[in-house]
Amino acid sequence: MSTPLAAGMILAARVWTSDAEQAAVNTYHYTVRSVGALPSTDQDVADTIDNAINATYKALMSVLARYRGVQVQIIFPLPPRVDVQQVANAGAGTAGAITSAKQVTGLISWYTLLAGRAFRGRNYLPFVSNSSVATDGIPTAGYVTNLQTLAVALDGVTAIAIGGRTATVQMGIYHRATHSMTDVNTFVPQQKFATQKRRGAYGKPNLAPF
Repeated sequence: MSTPLAAGMILAARVWTSDAEQAAVNTYHYTVRSVGALPSTDQDVADTIDNAINATYKALMSVLARYRGVQVQIIFPLPPRVDVQQVANAGAGTAGAITSAKQVTGLISWYTLLAGRAFRGRNYLPFVSNSSVATDGIPTAGYVTNLQTLAVALDGVTAIAIGGRTATVQMGIYHRATHSMTDVNTFVPQQKFATQKRRGAYGKPNLAPF
């Protein structure tokens, strides 16, 4: 059941993907800035994000991997609400036919106007195709371009407008201790691969929730 948004709410948007026995989740946070006379809902946010990113997520993964969909949860004010999901655009990756080692990831770094680790974030993009790895082991130019496209799309989710319902949101870095947010100011698609060992062949098998 969807929940109408209110200004000041903080949303966690979780993007789920999988490849064989491993699932991966990337979490992005948004603050609700304003709502219209007929407020948007958390389901509207899930629908908007799914439409904005599904094609690029698939382009970042091998055809053996699968984009599962988007899960959105209102995490503040407390207590957190039950999450909603959008799986309409679930489907296989569209890069090469072979997945690289599963712990290998793309990396997007997020920055605010404030210094320090608490005011920046990272997302590790999963299930890289061998075709996205250049001969010297770094991401191909096309892969980095797709990272840039994804970052632009995520940061660009600001106006939510579905079925006459409206709201505005802002991407940010979430501070769990204080349940507060700092707005994202810029981002960098890194031109090196990173690792997430728990997604590798020796990692504990993980399942996506949908």
